Amino acid sequence: MSVLLVVLGPRLILSLLEDPPSREFGVSGERYRILPGSESNDLPGFYDWLRTPEGKVIGVRFSPTGDAADVVGAAPSTDYLRKEPSEASLEVYFGAERTFDPDLSGDQSFGSNRIYRSADGQWAITFGLHDLENSEHRDVESASAADWVSIES
Repeated sequence: MSVLLVVLGPRLILSLLEDPPSREFGVSGERYRILPGSESNDLPGFYDWLRTPEGKVIGVRFSPTGDAADVVGAAPSTDYLRKEPSEASLEVYFGAERTFDPDLSGDQSFGSNRIYRSADGQWAITFGLHDLENSEHRDVESASAADWVSIES
């Protein structure tokens, strides 16, 4: 799988996909539509994979640009999220670990990065996994704080 879909709700929802959904998708009966402008480019922001000093991926930090910055303020207050409004960034943690090494966590990745919103105001973001090593893919796939789902077309 080459894309991680993150649904920001009361509980973290993740899905692994070959490609980002094109315009819309469903999860548990809720429909998500792509944020205008996000469909025409892969640059609604940058993201960094958060790694421990040992190199284990424990989350992802999203730094949106332009209209996409609304996702930081609108994201729910939950135990798996850390919002940094002053830095316009959002950290999503895949488990209980929260200590990451800034020197190992500065990827500034982009690509396959899209933002979606549901009618009730929940957000979803895709992140390309193309820059991760196989062991880092396994770190993501072992996320314990998440409900893993299949998306509906």
